[in-house]
Amino acid sequence: MTMEAWGQAYKPNQDWNHAWGTAPANAIVRYVAGIQPLTPGYGEVQIRPQPGNVQQVDLKLRTIKGDISVKFHHEPDTLHLRLSLPGNTTGQVYLPFNTKKAVVKMNGKIVHTAYADGYFRVRPVEPGVHDFEVYLADRP
Repeated sequence: MTMEAWGQAYKPNQDWNHAWGTAPANAIVRYVAGIQPLTPGYGEVQIRPQPGNVQQVDLKLRTIKGDISVKFHHEPDTLHLRLSLPGNTTGQVYLPFNTKKAVVKMNGKIVHTAYADGYFRVRPVEPGVHDFEVYLADRP
């Protein structure tokens, strides 16, 4: 439930039954967590988080195929991302990092992937639960 306006100063006689007050919330799903459909019905999705100054996100999105969940912890020198994709859904995962001089792991194994525009791209990612880790290459 959300209020009719963003504060009493904007509308003093508001109530709590207005779905349009949640309109900015979809930006959290689509941009901060980065979940966007690439095909109708979420058959293929893009996961491209844009954390900015946000250090942690834990989000679940219900789709017609099932739940997609993204959980990440982001710091300047490391990124941990856990992704859960439902059956019949594949993904393209973009891992934000501030340098291409990093190690990228998927499910504990190093993957070699391209770096462009501040992201490592991993694809295709099959249905299931996957753990991604990115860290500086010179880390012990």
